[in-house]
Amino acid sequence: MAAQKSPWIVPLVELLVCGIPAAVSMQTQVHSSARAHGLQKEFTKIKIRGDLIAKYLTDEELLSINQEESVPGKCTLERSECCLGATSAGGNSVWRSGKCSVAHGVRYDERFQWNTPDGPKEMYDLVDALDRAPASITWMGDSVMNQVWNAASCALHRKPRNYILNLTDFKEERTPQIDTLYGGGIGAQTSSVLDASEAQRLAVDLATDLQRVSAMSAQHGEGTVKMEFWRAYRPITMTNLTFKAIGSSALGKACATSEVLISNFGAHWNHDNEQGYEEQMGRLLDYLSYCIKSGGRLKTFIYIEPLPQHFVGPDGTYRSVMHALNQHTYTTEEIERFAVGRNMSVQELQDADRNYSLGRCYPQRHIGKTPRNGSWRSRVFQKAVHDRGMQIGGAVAQSMVPALQVFVLPTHDFMSHSHYMHPDECTHWCYTPLLYEPLWHWLHEIFYAMKFSSRSSQ
Repeated sequence: MAAQKSPWIVPLVELLVCGIPAAVSMQTQVHSSARAHGLQKEFTKIKIRGDLIAKYLTDEELLSINQEESVPGKCTLERSECCLGATSAGGNSVWRSGKCSVAHGVRYDERFQWNTPDGPKEMYDLVDALDRAPASITWMGDSVMNQVWNAASCALHRKPRNYILNLTDFKEERTPQIDTLYGGGIGAQTSSVLDASEAQRLAVDLATDLQRVSAMSAQHGEGTVKMEFWRAYRPITMTNLTFKAIGSSALGKACATSEVLISNFGAHWNHDNEQGYEEQMGRLLDYLSYCIKSGGRLKTFIYIEPLPQHFVGPDGTYRSVMHALNQHTYTTEEIERFAVGRNMSVQELQDADRNYSLGRCYPQRHIGKTPRNGSWRSRVFQKAVHDRGMQIGGAVAQSMVPALQVFVLPTHDFMSHSHYMHPDECTHWCYTPLLYEPLWHWLHEIFYAMKFSSRSSQ
């Protein structure tokens, strides 16, 4: 049952549609707004009591997690990515017995509680979000985003009576990476490749990083929401591709035919390439603005903040200790205090950062004034937005109409302390539907803040 609209949602929506200073994280702004309305934290983790687990998880789902070390799980669901503990090794989530086990620390019996000034309230789920969604949505991102897409599919399959679902997998469909005019490109290919004959395609290498993974349509009454997911480690690989050429790529087609682009890129950039990440996100924003002014259907870009990582260093980023030492980001005393917080010497901290040991993830810790729940990638993205005269949640500057709305969907404010929800590495996640509930709630809030033409039957 859908949650009742709470009075404090209007101020939250007002926050989403106002500009946010580039140097300040989205989470800091959200929390500041929340405190102004008597709310300290939007989401808190709670453990589900044994007698209530059946309210949130089905018997088949519970069967799939090995709740005790001596009881191996068994996945009997038609879609294995929907079994508890399914995870990714770089593509779709898949379930393997013991990969994400309770013995390893995975907590299947945790969920997030939505707090309001009037007390805890039921969160909006993905079905509620789709009730307000436009007719066409493209999802695009890396393998972590692939997990979010899988979780979205599972969330809808858990409520089959609300929508008639049709999910199509494209297991072998890939976009070739060679273009005769521009050379190799992974994130954007031109029509000379997309429209090539089979013989021509066999003559070039196949792209490993841009793949049409699956498409999903959800029908409710006379309305249909059509969605598809493209996996890529970054949106535009070739820096010398013209915008006209990009228009024939998967990204270009998404802009031309979809009303919303939901994207998550970032895990493939570490601190030593922050400038490259800002340039890539800036070029993506520049292209989307160009596409819209050229008649593209896209109205809204939703940037899902890259999900937290939980490596040993500051903010959990891979090899962030090495970067901090090389760039003298922190003082010697700050690094020493950080190492003590990890119960390590500085040398042990460096060794753990350099020689990552499989299976060991750490609670996120920060140094100095860095926002505890902040994402440096999100701050870089927001800087790219503001440098182009855009607002987070608002429209492009009046001189750049038609307008593109840009929203940031936060993740660190509720996932940064879930270091135990990883498999044998600290980037991908062990699936449970309860882990992603705040994402669907935020997505509902964003759709609520957007203005669309009435959905038509497709």
